[in-house]
Amino acid sequence: MNFAIITTLITALIGSLGAVYLKKGATTLHLNIRSVLTNYNFLFGLTLYGISLIIFFAVLPYENVTTLYPLLATAYIWTSILSVIMLKEHMNTIKWLGILLIVGGITLIGVQ
Repeated sequence: MNFAIITTLITALIGSLGAVYLKKGATTLHLNIRSVLTNYNFLFGLTLYGISLIIFFAVLPYENVTTLYPLLATAYIWTSILSVIMLKEHMNTIKWLGILLIVGGITLIGVQ
C-alpha cells in the first residue's frame, strides 16, 4: 500500500474523531460567540476536521483522486466505531449491514 493511501485512511480516522468531538461539543453549545470559544470539545472537533482536510490536500498530488476520495468513506466506519466507544451510542443490525456495504464498495473501487 502506498503512502497516499495509508495517509488518506489516517485522514479519515482523524476526521471521524473530529466528528465525535463536534457531537460532544454540540450537547452544550449555544449559538453565541462566548459559548463557541469556550466549548473545547467543539473547538477540538473543528481542529481535527481542519487537520484532516489539510493532510488530504497534501496527499492529493501523489495518487489519483478516484482512488483516494472513496477511501474517505472509511470515515463512516471509524465514526460508527468511535461513537459506540466514546459516546456510548448503539448500532443496530441494519447500521452494521450498511457499514459492511461501505467496506464492500471501497474494496471494489480499490481492486484495479
